[in-house]
Amino acid sequence: VYRLAAHPEHQEICFKEISDVMDKLAPGSLPGIADVDRLTHLHHVVQESQRLSPIVPVLRRYVPDDLQLGDYVIPGDSTITVAPILTSRSEAMFDDAEEFRPDRWRGDLTGGAKLPGLSQAPFGFGQLRCFGQPIAMQSMKTMLATWIQRYRFELASDIDPGCRFTLGMMPRELRLRMYRRE
Repeated sequence: VYRLAAHPEHQEICFKEISDVMDKLAPGSLPGIADVDRLTHLHHVVQESQRLSPIVPVLRRYVPDDLQLGDYVIPGDSTITVAPILTSRSEAMFDDAEEFRPDRWRGDLTGGAKLPGLSQAPFGFGQLRCFGQPIAMQSMKTMLATWIQRYRFELASDIDPGCRFTLGMMPRELRLRMYRRE
């Protein structure tokens, strides 16, 4: 919601997209999975929001055998730590990495990223990836679509909420205004 409030042009694109999908439904019916899946710009907004503000601050993985990464060798029987907040904001992986650009996710899954895969892993990766990812993504998009259809969001302050590190990453302070759409 913060990214949509900070970027009203993307909020309006999502609103129009949601309206187009909802107008095709029978009056009073709720959108189904296939309907929510047609909300491509909303999906891109969620992907880009997760890239800039990943929920999980660090991921740890056990490396059983030697692993060659570029010029480096990670010795077997070690544990590595990956910080998604760093990889997802790396200019080596994303052009204009600090900018909110949902359109980077158009087309294939890398959406212009120089390195696919682990450069964006909001639900983890490999065998330990969150098995609830599909449900979480569907729930986020359904909830956002419902809110965007009913409300317009604005920032109530110019202060960037930043993040505090807890079990997950949470905004320090987030002030928004919500206006009911007519």
